[in-house]
Amino acid sequence: MTPGALDPRKNAWLRVFLVGIAMLLVPILAWVLLPAKPSVPHVVSAASARPAGPPRPPSSSRVAVGRSLKGLVVDDNNAPVRGALVRFDPVTKESTPRTTTDDDGAFSLDDVPAGAGALVASRTGFVSARLNVAEDGDHAGLKLTLGKAQALRGQVIDGEGKGVAGAVVRCDPDGSIVATSGDEGRFELAVGADGCEAQAVHGDYGTSDMVHLTPGGKNVMVLPTPGGIAGIVVDERGLPVTSFVVAVETFAPADKQSEGMGGGQKSVNDPSGAFELTGLGRGRYTLTASAEGRPPTRSDSIEVEAGRTTRGVRIRLEKGITLSGIVTDRATKQPLAGVRVSLDAMTTTGANAIGPATTGEDGSFSIDGVPARSFSVRFGKSGYRDRISTIDGRGKSDLKLNVDLGAAGDGGNIEMVGIGTTLGQTKDFVNILSVLTDGPADKAGVQAGDKIMAIDGKSAEGFTVNDCIQRLRGNEGTTVIVTIGRGERTFDATITRAIVVH
Repeated sequence: MTPGALDPRKNAWLRVFLVGIAMLLVPILAWVLLPAKPSVPHVVSAASARPAGPPRPPSSSRVAVGRSLKGLVVDDNNAPVRGALVRFDPVTKESTPRTTTDDDGAFSLDDVPAGAGALVASRTGFVSARLNVAEDGDHAGLKLTLGKAQALRGQVIDGEGKGVAGAVVRCDPDGSIVATSGDEGRFELAVGADGCEAQAVHGDYGTSDMVHLTPGGKNVMVLPTPGGIAGIVVDERGLPVTSFVVAVETFAPADKQSEGMGGGQKSVNDPSGAFELTGLGRGRYTLTASAEGRPPTRSDSIEVEAGRTTRGVRIRLEKGITLSGIVTDRATKQPLAGVRVSLDAMTTTGANAIGPATTGEDGSFSIDGVPARSFSVRFGKSGYRDRISTIDGRGKSDLKLNVDLGAAGDGGNIEMVGIGTTLGQTKDFVNILSVLTDGPADKAGVQAGDKIMAIDGKSAEGFTVNDCIQRLRGNEGTTVIVTIGRGERTFDATITRAIVVH
């Protein structure tokens, strides 16, 4: 052996030692140097998780169906409840499976979505029951107990918290469950009102909002607090009119709760000419007042707020003039006795203190207090066709009008000079409901459904049907310009008034 050379046995042992060390270092270096591998979720096969069903998706997006929920619905005495509705309300709200119980109170819901939810059972005459259901798996032997429903109680109050008696409380959509509030506004609805949406209505207060009624709940229904209008009626000199009638002529409600609260008519005897109308809903009003010898006159527009009385309203009544004349039979030319003569289309409220007259044996009549402006007069007698005539009292101290009446059944019941239309009231404008074939309006191109936007250049917004009637009637052969709204189009129609029979 040469000096410095290794012993062959020691050299072999050293190689074995170094290889062993290298084998130990390789896994450590691989663990340090190689990138981390993402974790793989544990997947359970369909066979191992649910032999008869498909694999479940991750819980964050679980929408699978196939679960089955079975059980019974019973009452407080543990007796089965037949015909109860059972539904599953999942948290995801993706579906709501439902069924009804059989004669034994049993139910079975199939294809129920996975995920947390609850079974809900309900039936008329019972208090609904709810049972939370675990997130996963089929469930059997479930039991829901329906308590016997009790009469549902509540209270109707006004905006100030005071009970309102006489309000009608009605469940919707089942209008057969109804009650009327009594002392302090208390009411009681029959069994079956549990969970209904109800509304209270009162003639002096209007309509409440819809309220969801529940057993044991407060069930308070609030009616809008009515407002009012107060003012005075004076004559042409500004002095009080001490005896008169006043009424709401038009009403545009500000909200649905105020609908039906716009009525009101009052006969007043007051030395100061003062009046007050109460029980009015929120909205825009005009009033009509009239007194003996003073024809109906409108107020300006009046705004009313809930719970407040609008004061300072002033209505001025001008003294009317006298209308007289003679009525004869058209065929015989002889005077007609017993003809009723009255102002026509003066007001929609009946607030007209100018009463009708009746012709005497000589066919004569006389009415005091007709308007000193254009107005209509109706003549009527049994066996004759009614006749409506228009006369202009402007600048006159008295008026004369002689008319003849034709026999009834001769092609119509009413004869007048006009344009040949029937009108209907809407919130903002008056609409044309029908047009007489070959009548003046028909010849001018007016159609049913058209809207009257203006008459002789004056805007008709806010006009009543009577306002339009008085302006559309006139003398035979005269013309009136009616601005028509039809869809998106607006145009003027020049109409020649003529005798119209209908």
